[in-house]
Amino acid sequence: MFKRIVGTDVAEMSLEPAVNFPHQEPLPRCFALAPLYDHLVTRQVDIKSLNDDGTLGDAVVSAVFTAIDVEGWARRFLGDLDRFLAASTSSGPGGQSALSAMLAKAIDSKRTIASAIAEQLQGVLDHAAYETAPDPDYQKGLQVARDTLRQQLHVSLLKGYDIPVMIQQDTSSTTPRAEAEPATRTDTHLGAPRVPVPLRIYPAPPSIGEQTASPTFDSPHGLQQLSLWTYKLTLAHEFAAQDTAGITTEFNLSGRLPQRRASAPGVDLFSIMAQYMAVADKLWKLLSAGLAPQSGEETSHVNATRTFADLAAAVAGHWSIRLPQDQSDSVPESDCVAGTSHTFAVRVAYSQHGAGIESVSFTREQPQVDAGNMWPEVEVLLPDGFGVAFLAQPSDPSSLTAVYVPKKGLEVPAFAQQIFQLRWSGLNVSAFQNARSRLSVVRNEDLLYDPLHPEIATPPTNPVFLLKTAEVVANSSVAPLIEGNHEREITGANLQAALEDAIQTLFPSNGLVANTRATWRLDYSYELARSDTSLGDHSPSRARVPVALLPDAPLAGIAQALANEGQRWIDTHQPAVDGGIWILGVVLHSGLESGAHPLFKADLFYRISK
Repeated sequence: MFKRIVGTDVAEMSLEPAVNFPHQEPLPRCFALAPLYDHLVTRQVDIKSLNDDGTLGDAVVSAVFTAIDVEGWARRFLGDLDRFLAASTSSGPGGQSALSAMLAKAIDSKRTIASAIAEQLQGVLDHAAYETAPDPDYQKGLQVARDTLRQQLHVSLLKGYDIPVMIQQDTSSTTPRAEAEPATRTDTHLGAPRVPVPLRIYPAPPSIGEQTASPTFDSPHGLQQLSLWTYKLTLAHEFAAQDTAGITTEFNLSGRLPQRRASAPGVDLFSIMAQYMAVADKLWKLLSAGLAPQSGEETSHVNATRTFADLAAAVAGHWSIRLPQDQSDSVPESDCVAGTSHTFAVRVAYSQHGAGIESVSFTREQPQVDAGNMWPEVEVLLPDGFGVAFLAQPSDPSSLTAVYVPKKGLEVPAFAQQIFQLRWSGLNVSAFQNARSRLSVVRNEDLLYDPLHPEIATPPTNPVFLLKTAEVVANSSVAPLIEGNHEREITGANLQAALEDAIQTLFPSNGLVANTRATWRLDYSYELARSDTSLGDHSPSRARVPVALLPDAPLAGIAQALANEGQRWIDTHQPAVDGGIWILGVVLHSGLESGAHPLFKADLFYRISK
């Protein structure tokens, strides 16, 4: 696992910097091979089997390949093609006439693939993001780098393909010079500027460990705290410094998104590579046996050679063809529509040697509605279950980025898998009625990101280098259930005024989810005998008489309706008011689905005045 951005710099080369991005330190040109696919591929492919005589069968079998890193397949094939050509050209002249056409075909395939791979070479930084080109000689330099790489590929496809980065500096001559970094070098120190080196290893999918909904305050003070809850999310990921985790918290989920039909996949590099990998091991047994054939094996060897040459030609012809990921696979069958959501890009910054976590930064998307107080509380969980709170650093209220660091002097060790616990506290139960999260990870985005100065814009990464995980969605949403343990007193000039103020405090109208309703119960209570026992202790010296029950009622106008019911009952029964109180029970129901479940239960009381 890489704990920090790996790169190289060029000061010791005593050459002038090649690229000067606006407002950035000078950088040399940095080129790398773009990944074949930006995601792990899952697809169904029709596969032919290999016959014992070295030919492909006519029948096809549908095979499902799940989460395949095509880079591994490509390296296997390129190494096999190098091996095939080396064995064919080094074998004796006997028998070569029969195989010369197949050898020529394989050589042509190598040339085609070498050119196609060279065309994969791209600038790591995104020049297209700037209106004025930061490097006027970029295209010229890119062509020189591609020509250099193509020469190495003609020598060895596999070795050329495994070059992680090519660094180029303009020399005193008019021709740019490119240098290939060997695969074993991931961090060199040639001077001051950092050169971004994108990883070609796909990130592991993140995981959601737990979601909970619980009251924010164990012992709330006042009605305003009584109706608040906390959404807690526990997530885990093998964070490299090049990784950006996208965390979307969704609230007020309801309904279902329309189902998307899967489209029929076509034929691209993945399909051809899948066919080759399905027969490669058996094919090479036949090819290896043909190097010293026994009686009756020459025909199988010739057929196997022809099959390999045909498959190599197919790979060469499809090397640059990519089919996009089927979007129907990215939407869960039970996906819901979110009433509101908040998305954050999360990055982890490690210490110089990767032993500790220095900071965690959250960058939200462009200003979102009601996002001002939606920054989470952040805690890092260690393997022993101990949690370390990270503190948000002071920043401008309008900033889109919040940086969290451990308490001063505290060192937080880094592990292969980092576990974070995020809390969104103080959510009002009437405005946020359920919650769920979805996670994904993008690798290589913003490679020059500075965790100490996240507000400084840096040159973006060329999009072709972004490696993406599938989106992980929590199995279900969680909803709070807040139950008041004690009766709460409300005050006002009269019952209606007290109720209106209480309802607005508990369930503010400016954030209320549409169709939210509640069941109200109004009871009259009076003292049978004087007692010092509080109402919350349910004194047996008080009687309680049901007055009204208003089920499934909207919040608008309910205060007046309850007050009218209470006044009508008093006018009819003329009860004693000295020591009398109104007890109001409220059960708030979710407004998001027909089978509305309770979210909030509490009893309020109002002292009746003469």
